Amino acid sequence: MADKDDNASLWDMLTAARAVVSFAHPDIPWRPIQAQRHVLAHEYGEIKHDRVWRVATVHIPNLIGQLEPLVPNPPQSGSEEQP
Repeated sequence: MADKDDNASLWDMLTAARAVVSFAHPDIPWRPIQAQRHVLAHEYGEIKHDRVWRVATVHIPNLIGQLEPLVPNPPQSGSEEQP
């Protein structure tokens, strides 16, 4: 089981990685994504269902288009290195 220091180190690495990715791809709306996640995950105030629907039907399809070029293609079948 990981101890508090390991968890803190992992959190620091994730925070640094997020900063690098955010800086490298400023066209992606990182702050609104994070803000929406906080509202939904932590139940801040009333959830506006029309806003969630708009995010799901308009913004997420646009976001997928922005993110797809950043995801590498999976390895070709049979091309994995064998030990």
